[in-house]
Amino acid sequence: LTDPFTIEVSSRAVVTDDHELLRWNTMPDFVSPDDVRVESVAAGPGTLFMGIGPADAVAGYLDGVAHDEITEWNSTQDDIEYVVYTRNEGATDPAAPGTEGFWVASVSGSGEQTLDWTIETGEWALVIMTADGSPGVSAEVRFGGQAPSGLAPLGWAALTVGLVALIGGLVMLIRDV
Repeated sequence: LTDPFTIEVSSRAVVTDDHELLRWNTMPDFVSPDDVRVESVAAGPGTLFMGIGPADAVAGYLDGVAHDEITEWNSTQDDIEYVVYTRNEGATDPAAPGTEGFWVASVSGSGEQTLDWTIETGEWALVIMTADGSPGVSAEVRFGGQAPSGLAPLGWAALTVGLVALIGGLVMLIRDV
């Protein structure tokens, strides 16, 4: 997971459809995580909502609602250095996000919240907002991903082959001495 970074906007929601941000990983480029994890803690006593839904359904839900979209971000090894938001103005009060039926994954509550989702084909968006849809989103957020499940057996097999080669090499050295 990334180091925590602060999201603090006066609008009603923060949204991103940037899969590279959602699939945060420090693994080599050829390894793309199968699962997304987003952890957050509301800054203050409020209740936070996080949800992933089809991008078009999210756009429809937020149509006319003041929200901020993450349009650019920069990072180092495990730290998001900065995030650029694009403000989408609006005056509509959204329904509480938890009442919407289009979310494929969502969590809501006070304290630390963890949203896990297995990536599916299609266009998806992450939304972070207060659970009642009120303005002012403030949270500490971390993004991460889990390596594809096939990598663990591959790693164990490589370790086993390496140990057998090491033991074989040591046996050959001992015999020659």
